[in-house]
Amino acid sequence: EELPTMLGKLEKAIQIYSSGDGFAFGTSTSYADVAIFSLLKDCTMQGEAEDTLKAAAGCPLLLAVAEKIASDDGVSKWVADRPVSMF
Repeated sequence: EELPTMLGKLEKAIQIYSSGDGFAFGTSTSYADVAIFSLLKDCTMQGEAEDTLKAAAGCPLLLAVAEKIASDDGVSKWVADRPVSMF
């Protein structure tokens, strides 16, 4: 499939441009971090969540970024309290 390949390319970019600490680029939260969170943890259809996380299994930096955003108090509150929607 294409997803593991694309995630692998993102993982390599993070290896080059991240300063660590769970950020995709630099030393603070960026739009890239939120996009990675959305792809891996939030926007995946329930039936495809397992496949998406399986595709990301070889990408520890991507998973760390997604987890850092997911564990943010504001993000976790919004995810828990937001209106139910297919979007």
